[in-house]
Amino acid sequence: MIRALGRRFEAFFRAVTPDPLVLAIGLTALVFALAMALEGASFLDTLRAWQGQGGFWSLLAFAMQMLLILVTGHAVASAPAVRRLLAGLAGLPRTGAQAAALVAAVAIAAGLLNWGLGLIVGALLSREVGRRLAGAGVRAHYPLLVAAGYASMMCWHGGLSGSAPLDVTSDALLTSFLGEELAATLSPIGFDRTVLTVDNLVVSGGLLVLIPLVCALLAPAPDDAVGYDDYVGDAPAPERDVAHDGGLGPSALLLVVPFLVLGVRAASPDVTRALGALGDDALVAALGGLVAIGAVALAYRSRDDGHALTVPERVERHPLTIGVLVFLLAAACVRWQLDVGVAQLDPNAVNLLFLTLGLALHGSLRRYVAAVSEAVRGTTGIVLQFPLYAGIMGIMRGTGLAATLAGALSSLAPASLLTTFTFLSAGLVNLFVPSGGGQWAVQGPIAVEAAQQLHVPVEHVVMAVAYGDQWTNMLQPFWALPLLAITGIKARDILGYTTVFLLIGGAWVIGCLLVQSA
Repeated sequence: MIRALGRRFEAFFRAVTPDPLVLAIGLTALVFALAMALEGASFLDTLRAWQGQGGFWSLLAFAMQMLLILVTGHAVASAPAVRRLLAGLAGLPRTGAQAAALVAAVAIAAGLLNWGLGLIVGALLSREVGRRLAGAGVRAHYPLLVAAGYASMMCWHGGLSGSAPLDVTSDALLTSFLGEELAATLSPIGFDRTVLTVDNLVVSGGLLVLIPLVCALLAPAPDDAVGYDDYVGDAPAPERDVAHDGGLGPSALLLVVPFLVLGVRAASPDVTRALGALGDDALVAALGGLVAIGAVALAYRSRDDGHALTVPERVERHPLTIGVLVFLLAAACVRWQLDVGVAQLDPNAVNLLFLTLGLALHGSLRRYVAAVSEAVRGTTGIVLQFPLYAGIMGIMRGTGLAATLAGALSSLAPASLLTTFTFLSAGLVNLFVPSGGGQWAVQGPIAVEAAQQLHVPVEHVVMAVAYGDQWTNMLQPFWALPLLAITGIKARDILGYTTVFLLIGGAWVIGCLLVQSA
């Protein structure tokens, strides 16, 4: 039954879904009309909100972060060592159903650690699994693999990088997002009351199990599957592309040991005290130096065999040149973890990590620049569409339309259904404000006030907003743009499957919220 449902949804969305850029233009026109009809805003006022300070150009910095997530992640994936790792992981499944379940499970697990990591891992793994199975003659349905890679974006907000849970963890953040008057009525809400509760572990853990299972059930029969080579029109990568480096050897350990040390340090007070005796300066330099030594060792193993090179060319290609840069970048990564912690990784931290690893694994500035140049070609969607969505968000906030939509359902809810109604309204608002932090800024004050009036724990509505925000990502192609660029697939080809995720995952979350409120 689920397989038949998936086929019907796939056929429907293939027939009716426009290009994401056309969809963004259509949403812009719809929001203009709603702002004028529901809020009584004039056309000029709506135009000002669309183009003003919080509108059309307000996501430039964020768009650049997304571009870098795409190109640095793509560059990491194109390094021979990572291609070997992905190929090994992609070689585990033997059927299309196993492949879809594997991609979904890995992507969701990574997304619960960090949303950017989950998005890029899902994209890279779905592409590599599709290529690998096509090369082995296995008919795995490539659109389903890519949809499985996108599934992390329906689970991320219940993880360590969730915007709403993070934005209530301090007095400063409460004031910034809720305003001084409302923030004064609250105390900071730690992760122990949101992300790390049994309730959230059940919700998020259930999705981690449920969605891969659904992916396996959605897999078409081999005769009905559209494989990677059929869809993309590109032959699978030859084996030499993933194996020509001859292995990593001990030098690879030097790239990961510092991050393992930091992980043990974060989990063990005894290790924290022992490392604290070194001093932060010495610790940062030592761990950054280990990464740099590993990078230089890898660079020497894969160095270019140039002939008659000029002095500048020799300096550019010398392993020590990349070693200096990797040392500084790795030291910055260590410093970030010491100051902030892994739970608060943001796009800048993810990009810093990917840039460091990409340079280290390629071992050559020339090869790394070539990998980035190849990745940049897939960024068109982000460049064109992010300003349009920024304009939509500007109208939603500037005219009060977002507050109207968010409050409409919540105002009708009794205390026992407040979290469910908040979840549903958050899903609706997310279609127009596809940003976790942006949505919390709009809906957070409404949800908190409703919780206080109905004597519902505030942390419950915080997580309800988080679940609703991630839920309708399965219908909103905004976050899929990097994934679509990496995999070479179109939004209309995955929306049929992500709609099934939305229906089944939504039923699971609503059931959990109802049990919580009972």
